[in-house]
Amino acid sequence: MAIIDDPFGTWEDAQSELQRNKVWEWYTGTLYNRVRPGKPIIVIQHRMHEDDLVGRLLAQQACGGDRWEVIELPAHIDNPPWPQRYDGAALARIRQNMDRRQWAALYMQNPTPEDGTFFKREQFELFDPSKVPACHKYQTGDFAVTEDGGDWTEIATHGYLNEDLYLAIEGWRGRTTADVWIEQLIDQAERQNPFAFFGESGPIRRAIEPFLTRRMQERSVFVPCEWLTRGKDKPTEARPLQAMAGLKRIKIADTEYGNNLLSQLLKFPAGKHDDAVDMAVLMAKAVHEAHPAIVKPKQAPPPPKWSAKQTINEMIQQHSRKRRGGEW
Repeated sequence: MAIIDDPFGTWEDAQSELQRNKVWEWYTGTLYNRVRPGKPIIVIQHRMHEDDLVGRLLAQQACGGDRWEVIELPAHIDNPPWPQRYDGAALARIRQNMDRRQWAALYMQNPTPEDGTFFKREQFELFDPSKVPACHKYQTGDFAVTEDGGDWTEIATHGYLNEDLYLAIEGWRGRTTADVWIEQLIDQAERQNPFAFFGESGPIRRAIEPFLTRRMQERSVFVPCEWLTRGKDKPTEARPLQAMAGLKRIKIADTEYGNNLLSQLLKFPAGKHDDAVDMAVLMAKAVHEAHPAIVKPKQAPPPPKWSAKQTINEMIQQHSRKRRGGEW
């Protein structure tokens, strides 16, 4: 049999995709083949990430993998599981003094609270994409080159009006090869006619840009492609989107695609998948950096500024016209 106790040494380890993959490779490649047939495996751990070892094992179970008996002990303040060690007052003090996401994971065994942490549910408004107001449209895409596994390619068209972002007026996601999602990008651009497309610079751009440009020319669908530099720290890159959400400037299409985006936002940065978030972040980044491709909405001319003397003279003229017209 096998007993695994705390497969991650620290919280930081569990937040690292590299470390999570190492733990998974150790479990499947080193430990699993040492367990004799019919003997149990016991895993003891705090939940630290949606994609931690327990998260992956439960995801496999949902797809027909090994069956697990789950014993979960959330630290409810009003009903502590071990009051002799941590009573309600102690748990309340701990919760008050620690990060909300860590509390949800380590103590409540829920690494992705439903109302969100980095983004919160109440910050977003859903909209009907068939009734979106006339606005400037833009496309963004987060590309993956793997097929049948790994990351997703996310492509969506958004609206920008009066400093509000209407995310995912139309969206597409898939795990497929570049030739397929390039056609999806162009199909969407043909339907939505965006001002520009924003993608991430780097190796994928260098690999696909010539083919994308050629296919646009062959299909006579022309969209300016702008490539934004992205840092390595995803939460830092997402700050512009977080700020706009905090100001209630983000609206999300009430569609299957839009709700998947919302789900990823509420789980960010602890979610297993964040490709849709990366795609939306590119749009907020372009707005935040005042990218030249972002067309500024036309502003109404300011009202005339009247001096007190001008205002009085205008009133006198109006009064005189009324008297001449026989109104008074």
